[in-house]
Amino acid sequence: MSILKENQANLWNSTYYMIARALVVKQAYNRTLHGIPKLQKFELTDDEWQCLQKISELLFEFARLTPLISGESYPTMNLVITAYNRLLNVLEAHIEAWNDNWPELSAAAKVGWVKLQGYYCKATGHVYAVATAMDPRLKYEWWETENWDEYRSEAIELVNTTWDKYKPAFVPVQQAYDPDALIQRRPGRADQLARYINAYTLDDPTSGHSNTIVLDYWRGEVNDWN
Repeated sequence: MSILKENQANLWNSTYYMIARALVVKQAYNRTLHGIPKLQKFELTDDEWQCLQKISELLFEFARLTPLISGESYPTMNLVITAYNRLLNVLEAHIEAWNDNWPELSAAAKVGWVKLQGYYCKATGHVYAVATAMDPRLKYEWWETENWDEYRSEAIELVNTTWDKYKPAFVPVQQAYDPDALIQRRPGRADQLARYINAYTLDDPTSGHSNTIVLDYWRGEVNDWN
């Protein structure tokens, strides 16, 4: 049996699920309230239902991405920047689309954009930059795709600084006095980070591939990074 869902302020996305359920049971809701005089004051107009429909379309993007960055079977920190960026783009699109006919919704979306932008700024530190760059599906190409050259340069600097701090030190192995050793030098192993960045990038994370592909990739690379 379809029933309405109660909104819970302390749970993410509960507003979306409440509205989505209300839209599903719209006809039953209207008939029930219309038949009970003391409840008729809670009836919604066609404009109010249309408003709820538009709100649900926006909140759907939040409800869709929240589970993605809250997963437990795959890395999620590497998805935070991309998820925030997508939500900011969605909000910007709705702000513009609603500006003329739904100014109240447009204003509310602007407030949401400002709030999310604050979280986004906190997610541009070195931890998230490194996590994004070390996703073999993203690397630095994601910033290029978004035409964020400034953030790309900043991310590269943060990743290089972090790598210089934590990369394994090169310890030369003492060689015996072999005449050949004086003539032929064994080529040193290239910097792991440079080799990783220059290698091919895996498919985009928005494709059908599971996010576990990141773990699978690094399991296969573990010996080269020890």
